[in-house]
Amino acid sequence: MFRRNVACTFVVVMVLLLSAIPTMAQDVPASKADIFGGYAWADTGSKGTTTPPLKSMPRGFTAAATYWAVRYAHHRGLTSNFRR
Repeated sequence: MFRRNVACTFVVVMVLLLSAIPTMAQDVPASKADIFGGYAWADTGSKGTTTPPLKSMPRGFTAAATYWAVRYAHHRGLTSNFRR
């Protein structure tokens, strides 16, 4: 019983400590630019059950860059999106 209480106490303490991490991240000033890169593909799973059958999204790499105009417009940005 003692070990179970210690384990429960440890879990509660860890949850409380880890839940404080997102609040610390809010003190960081907003970035001027965000860069994203990734690989995208979606399989619709359609094997001819619909008329006409749905096609899969083309596979490929994608990249996006956003410049945030925080100084001039609140929560507005310009985004460029590239796909290959």
